[in-house]
Amino acid sequence: MSRESLRLLLIDDDEDDFINLRGILSEIPGRKFEMVWKPSYRDGLKALKEESFDACLLDFRLGELSGLDLLKEAQRAGSTCPMILLTGYGDFDLDIKAMQSGAADY
Repeated sequence: MSRESLRLLLIDDDEDDFINLRGILSEIPGRKFEMVWKPSYRDGLKALKEESFDACLLDFRLGELSGLDLLKEAQRAGSTCPMILLTGYGDFDLDIKAMQSGAADY
C-alpha cells in the first residue's frame, strides 16, 4: 500500500545525526519520509517560518541557544508544527520544561 510521504525537519548541528536518522527512516516499510536538515538555530527557525512540515525533530544543543529557545520562538512566530525535542541527556527537569513549552514529545 502506497502512502503519502511525511515531510520532516531535523534541526541539528551534527550532520551525522541527519545521515543516521535518514537511513533509519528509509528502512520503515510502507512509509516514505522527506527529510530536510538545517544545521543551525537561525536556519531551522527560518525553515519553520517559511515552509510546511509534518513534524520537527529538534536537537537541544544548538550552539549558544537551545532547542527549547527555538521551540518557544517558533511558537511565538505562529508555527503549529509538532516539535519533538531530542537530547542525549537524561534530565527530568528538561523533560518537564520541554512539555510545558509545547513540545509534542521529548
